Order: sequence, then C-alpha cells, then structure tokens
Amino acid sequence: ATRRGVLRLAMLRLAQQRRVVEAAIRADRELLLRYRGIGSLATLNEDVAFAAFADTLLPDDAPLPRSQEAFEVCLAACRVNVVALGEALARQLRELLGLHAQILAKLRTLRERVPAESLADIEAQLAALIHPQLLSDVPARWRARLPTYLRGVLMRLDKLAHGHARDADYTAEIARQGLRLTAWRQTHGDAQPPAGIEEFRWLIEELRISLFAQQLGTAVKVSAHRLDERWRALTQPM
Repeated sequence: ATRRGVLRLAMLRLAQQRRVVEAAIRADRELLLRYRGIGSLATLNEDVAFAAFADTLLPDDAPLPRSQEAFEVCLAACRVNVVALGEALARQLRELLGLHAQILAKLRTLRERVPAESLADIEAQLAALIHPQLLSDVPARWRARLPTYLRGVLMRLDKLAHGHARDADYTAEIARQGLRLTAWRQTHGDAQPPAGIEEFRWLIEELRISLFAQQLGTAVKVSAHRLDERWRALTQPM
C-alpha cells in the first residue's frame, strides 16, 4: 500500500509528464482499436501511466524513499525517463493485444477440434494474462516475457490442430501446479502474496513454455520437479 501511495504522489507531482503519456495513447489509433473489449480509455491510461511511473520511480525490489530528499531524487530520474518508458509500454501493449487477437481468431477456427480440457486451460490462461491492468499488475521482469507466453499459446494451438497426443498430460500437470496457488489464495484471501508465491505464478507460465512451446526457450530452468521443490521450500515451516 505504501509503494502504491508513493507512486500516486509522484504521479500528482509529475502531472505534466503523465498528461504527455496519456496524449500519446489517445493518438495511437491502432492501440485504441485493439484495446476495445479489454477496458475503457481511462483504464488504458491508468495502466500505462502507472506501470511507467512504477518502472522509473520504483523498479522491482527497489527500496521505498523514506525521506523528502530521497523522494526528490527518485522524482528527478522519473521526470527524465517516464515519458519514453510510457511510449515503450504502449508499444509493448499494442504487440500483446495483436498476439491476443491472433489467438482469438485461431480459437474460433479450431474450437471444435480442441479438447475441452485444453480449451478451458487456454481460455483461463488468456484471462489471467490479458486484462485491464495487465501492465501495472505484472512485475517488469515477467512483463517482458508476456509476448513469449502468448506466442506459446499460438504454437500450442498449431500443435493441437494436428492432434497433440501429450497435450492432455501437460494440461493436467499445469492444473496440478495451479491448484497450489488457488488453495493458497483461498486460505489467505486478499493478502498481498509474498515474493516467492508471486514468482511461482510466473514459473507456471515458464513451465507452459517448456511443455507446449519448447522452441521459444524459458527464462529460467523449469520443470514439474523443480516447481514441486520450489513449492515445498515456500510452504514448509522453517
């Protein structure tokens, strides 16, 4: 909550820079067209601006400024870089939404040929990846991997079109790993997950790449066994 409060304060202090970021979004007709059905213009502006300010002011794991002087130092760096980063994030979002559109088109063509379990898994994955806060809710490290995850879905669909014998086994393994996160969230409610739990969510996406689209390569070494070990380390009492 404190981190988000600091970012809100920075966005108020650098209102001119935020307006420049939002003006560039309004001028990007292709982005606006692709964003239809995802959210409103206000939501789009908020998502891009918040992610841009977060990446420049408080990158992942950066300590919070605890004094006026430290805050002003962060603001100075943000003032210089936030507009360019906002433009880069808008370009990335345009790419993501383009890939998402390709997936939806392919799903419409293949829907009757894709097993129900695989179809449900793909649709759940897309809902978790493409939503109105998809930039601001994702740590920058994993945000950079989002295009790979979507390309992985396209490759998976190509394989399913020709009958992928092991897709059912892979789908079951993804479901097994995902149930751990579901159980954790049910137990802890709306509590902010610790860093290890948050990372586990993205390791499941990397596992998808290793199973369904190995050619794309993973960001880290990952396997079902490695995720089993990681989960035990995260959840077993010290």
